Amino acid sequence: NTHVQTNNDTDTDLFCAGSAHLWDGRILFAGGDGGRAGANGPLANSNIYNPVSNTWHRTENMQAPRWYSSVAALSNGEMLTLGGTYEPSPLGEVFQFDQTWRPLSGTFNQPLSGDYQWLQQTPEGTVLSFGPHNVMVDIDTSGTGNYSPQTMRDSIEDRDYGSYAMYKPGKILVAGGAQGQDSAVIIDTATRQTVDTNPLNNGRRQHNLTILADGSVLATGGNDDGARYYSPTEAAHVLVPELWNPETEIWTEQNVMPTTRQYHSIALLLSDGQVLSAGGGIC
Repeated sequence: NTHVQTNNDTDTDLFCAGSAHLWDGRILFAGGDGGRAGANGPLANSNIYNPVSNTWHRTENMQAPRWYSSVAALSNGEMLTLGGTYEPSPLGEVFQFDQTWRPLSGTFNQPLSGDYQWLQQTPEGTVLSFGPHNVMVDIDTSGTGNYSPQTMRDSIEDRDYGSYAMYKPGKILVAGGAQGQDSAVIIDTATRQTVDTNPLNNGRRQHNLTILADGSVLATGGNDDGARYYSPTEAAHVLVPELWNPETEIWTEQNVMPTTRQYHSIALLLSDGQVLSAGGGIC
């Protein structure tokens, strides 16, 4: 129950970087914020954090500076980063074992959100992009890559600041977003089809979905009035967590949280089964 400082020494501001676990437990950070140069904006830096030694090291720069880009771990041990604010070119890059980045060619035929894309490696071998905007795109990350548009995800055009969780292989739960929606759907990656599941008991935006050890999914935090980053209105703070059962597809309300968790908050499953909820607010 203590905090250990992990401040990096690589001259990188990690605000709005993308991140994901490497195959060996280290964490790759792609991009960040160029505020140290005088203005907020994308950064080409990439870094790896080693949680065993509590050390950082700088890797090769990406080919494009990125701010709010997503990172997805691939089944072959490589990593994909995609998108980010200011339309980076190339749109996607793959982090290879020699710690260099391989650009992917091609373009989406639909506009991407400037903020974090929703990416998931699928059992079928490709990566599926399925949000926040409503176009699902299949990404082949081999070689120079390929982007293949699929069907629409659901009827909500943009689930801005919603959340998702692959709760079992090939099944992705998507819930909330936009103006504090209570809508939830399930994506089947094998068929690229979406079906409705029971809605949340509380509409949410800026919330987190956390997969628990038994396969259920916990929804925590958010606001229900659609405030973009943070709602100061107490009545809009969603303090009641909900647990989604993948067998019954029913959301069950849990004990009330004491603190609102919205913009830049986390909900992290710990090794003892508890969930650490932290952060949130606006600066």
